[in-house]
Amino acid sequence: MTMRRIRIFALVVGLLMCWSGALSAEIIDRVMARVNTEIITLHDVRMSAIPFLLQNGMDPGMMEDPSQRAEILEATLNDLVERQLLAQEAKKIDYKIEDSELDKWLEYTRSQQNLSEEQFKQTIEQYGMPFSAYREMVRANLLKVRMVNIKVGSQVTITDEDVDALYRERYGEDGGAVVYRTIAHILKRPADNSPQAKRALVAELAALKAKIDGGADFGDVAAEENQGPSSDNRGLLGTYRAADLDPSFATPAFALEVGEISDPVETAFGFHIIKVLSEEKRENPDVEQKKEALRGELRQRELERLLKQYMSQLKTRSFVEVRKF
Repeated sequence: MTMRRIRIFALVVGLLMCWSGALSAEIIDRVMARVNTEIITLHDVRMSAIPFLLQNGMDPGMMEDPSQRAEILEATLNDLVERQLLAQEAKKIDYKIEDSELDKWLEYTRSQQNLSEEQFKQTIEQYGMPFSAYREMVRANLLKVRMVNIKVGSQVTITDEDVDALYRERYGEDGGAVVYRTIAHILKRPADNSPQAKRALVAELAALKAKIDGGADFGDVAAEENQGPSSDNRGLLGTYRAADLDPSFATPAFALEVGEISDPVETAFGFHIIKVLSEEKRENPDVEQKKEALRGELRQRELERLLKQYMSQLKTRSFVEVRKF
């Protein structure tokens, strides 16, 4: 199950648990807010608190902490006030969520959980929440999303320059380019796994390194001494990212300067001396995917900024009275 599906299902269950708890508790109708001609009760706020937390990626268990509960309820109340204001604005322009659109969303949610229609309804109703009530909760949430797009969505403009700037900030000036190195080596295997055989081999490789440092050609020495399959290529392994290689080999190979030769290195394959022939940086193959994700992030930020501005203006020209908890 993907994280997206888990979040959707968590939201469904959270809504149900919240409704179930509300039914079993005493219904309190104390008015907490007046929004023009509509009211929001304490019962409304309590019923909406857990869904509010889930929708904002927060732990519903926070409601169990008395020191946080009042703050959560205040945030939930503010969210309900904004929803009510947007619902009233939708009514003014005769905009509503049609049953067909609502059914599509519910069908998508159901299919993500691999539930039949009957199983989906039972999952909701077993917590004591009528499916019709759940539908209206979903309708209200969709209405808020649609009204936000209608009122401020068209004002959001994200340029390629904005995306590129965030990409460099997030992944560095080189845009998270991947380093590739062309590597050659000389591999030798000990006669056995005894410490004496390994020490002897390390000394032998150290002598080969000294010979190369003294002027011998690495490729010539590799062609004569290499016990690996690359001996025919004068020790040339190929061009790799660090992630392509065993860490025991990649760590020393990517710590060297270009042209430098390592001291003997032990891996599961034997003992090596390694030479870095060249290095290049290639564009991250995921760059476009990452940029699209960043574009969405920037759009969401700007949407939230404009929404905050719009809601402030809407509250100013409306009658909104909110009580403290």
